[in-house]
Amino acid sequence: MDRPGRKTAATSLECPGLREARQVVVVPQVPAMARIAVDHRRDGIRCNAICPGWIMTEMSRERLFLSLPGEDMMRRHIAMLALGALLLAAHNQDAGGEPGMSFTLTSPAFPHNGEIPGRFTCEGEDVSPPLVWSGTPEGMKSLALIVDDPDAPDPNAPQMTWVHWVLYNLLSSARELPEAVVSEALPAGAEDGQNDWKNLGYDGPCPPIGRHRYFHKLYALDLVLPDLGAPTKSELERALEGHVLAQAELIGTYEKKGH
Repeated sequence: MDRPGRKTAATSLECPGLREARQVVVVPQVPAMARIAVDHRRDGIRCNAICPGWIMTEMSRERLFLSLPGEDMMRRHIAMLALGALLLAAHNQDAGGEPGMSFTLTSPAFPHNGEIPGRFTCEGEDVSPPLVWSGTPEGMKSLALIVDDPDAPDPNAPQMTWVHWVLYNLLSSARELPEAVVSEALPAGAEDGQNDWKNLGYDGPCPPIGRHRYFHKLYALDLVLPDLGAPTKSELERALEGHVLAQAELIGTYEKKGH
């Protein structure tokens, strides 16, 4: 409100794109704070969007109130934006997604493009490494995992891709696989497929020569797959066609000791 005895200055709001010139009332309050009332009907809201720096603080049936924010109002406005972002995040999380994040796959055991520790290879205990993922897309129903080596048998003259692990129907609520996971202890619903040793589950790196790369590929799917039995990599890939929402990838390397 105006201070007693003080006249309210009248001016026109210059806003690009406003169809008609409007007379507005500028109420002096504090430095860097001016409250403007404008007959909005259609154009006021558009004006608010077009004129940067003005914030809509109130809207009645006939008038739209805009403010040029001072420091306190900016803090309140930022707080409102943060609240809106949190509400949106909660909505998307309920829908099965993690907004604002890219779909990523990592391992506590080794960095991307780093060396896989011997424990997870044929020279060690040959158990599966721990895997952790985040940023799953909205609408995801399940996950599938393929681990393979495109450098077999010799990275200097590769001839084939050797498959180490095939896994499917990890439920959307899953966020990790612990190390040394076996078929009998998989998360509920998950099933192992057949690797190139004709075994179910994981068999680790065992390169005959040179340093090989091991691609851990995690697929976010828009459905839970039917029972595929013990699918090979190619059979699982056929089942995935048209259902992949996003893919995350982690690469590890390994070379046998003494090679």
